[in-house]
Amino acid sequence: MDPVPAPTDTTPGSPAGPAPAPAVVPADDPDPAEVAAVMAEIAAGDTAAVWRFLLLADRPVRRQVRRELRRLRIPYTRDDLDGLVLDAVDAIVRCARSWRPDGAPPWTWARDRVTGVVHRWAGTFADPLDEVVAARHASYDRAAPETSPAVDPADVVEDVLATLRRVAARDPRAAQLAAALDLVASPRDAAVWLTHADERATGNRSPAVTVAARFGLGEAAVRKVVQRVGQRLRALGGDDRFPDLLHLPVVAARRAA
Repeated sequence: MDPVPAPTDTTPGSPAGPAPAPAVVPADDPDPAEVAAVMAEIAAGDTAAVWRFLLLADRPVRRQVRRELRRLRIPYTRDDLDGLVLDAVDAIVRCARSWRPDGAPPWTWARDRVTGVVHRWAGTFADPLDEVVAARHASYDRAAPETSPAVDPADVVEDVLATLRRVAARDPRAAQLAAALDLVASPRDAAVWLTHADERATGNRSPAVTVAARFGLGEAAVRKVVQRVGQRLRALGGDDRFPDLLHLPVVAARRAA
């Protein structure tokens, strides 16, 4: 007769008990120890560590943002996604002192803040009344000739950035602005922000309307870009690389009409 096997003792701490299952970490997530070290530096006030954290957190935060956008069924561009990831990382960094390395990763721990960034960007789920009325009138006369010039955003972006580069070659403050924009914004967003600032400086009381037509965007999208880029530029005010940035009126201004 075969011997009856002894029952397995599952009492915690018993040598015969089953080993605890290891924590499952997605393959593309960064090393938890490295994340903890960078978060500690951020909590201690090291601004340079923020950019290292951005590189570490990009994939998991991008995954969270994309998942929430899909859940809301909102269309978005690559530029939109890049901007949202930056905003979400900034939201996590702002509460770095409250995070503890013995818990969930920062992006999981601050999931509500990441989701909040997406919802603020999405805004109200409604069509602007003017666009609805315009579409209705357009349907009455499909044979009406096209009177609006075609928009080529790529050419517009290059023209605006080329102008900034020419000024930056002879003005150190403009060079700082160009470098800061390269750091915090995509080429399109930088061009939108610059064009909006130029329109406002010339006295345009509705610069978002003009910029929207020039770049083929909606007015609300222009305002969001201007607000987002402005906030990121002002956040660089304490960076030694950009000592004159906050002294530029175009950066200090906050209103996006």
